Amino acid sequence: MRNISTLALLLALLLSVTLATPTWALASDEAGGDAAEEKAAPAPPSNLPPGMTIYYMVFLHSCPDKPEEDPEKLQQIQAAHMANIGAMAEEGILRLAGPFAPVEGSDLAGIFLLEMDSLEAAEERTAKDPAVQAGRLCPKIIPWLGPVDITHGYDEAVAKAQG
Repeated sequence: MRNISTLALLLALLLSVTLATPTWALASDEAGGDAAEEKAAPAPPSNLPPGMTIYYMVFLHSCPDKPEEDPEKLQQIQAAHMANIGAMAEEGILRLAGPFAPVEGSDLAGIFLLEMDSLEAAEERTAKDPAVQAGRLCPKIIPWLGPVDITHGYDEAVAKAQG
């Protein structure tokens, strides 16, 4: 397992850049392709430093003009969003996911770290998220150079907490 504190530091650096980025620069809303066509663990480009690969950091912003929904509909959207996160994990393309704590003046809501073949593939897969499709979350995707086979350690943390 890779050092989680290194990942946290790198995420903090990316977050500081992203907070200054306007949310109008969003990923495409068009879904396309078949999930079976997307490959997990693509081969990194040959010009990367040894042990590094390209991941796609998906910053999920709360959309400025998100539609008003009744509480039941919001629960359905959230449940479908969580199911999508589980599906991406099962597909082997999700390395990290989670919400951000609220910060005054920030619309940043959550993050995905995807391992995909290309930025376009990451945009297409992100556009399939139900909260993105519902206009609740607006993604901004940035390629990120990170260690090969990075893991979030969530399973180990849960197992440790449960005894």
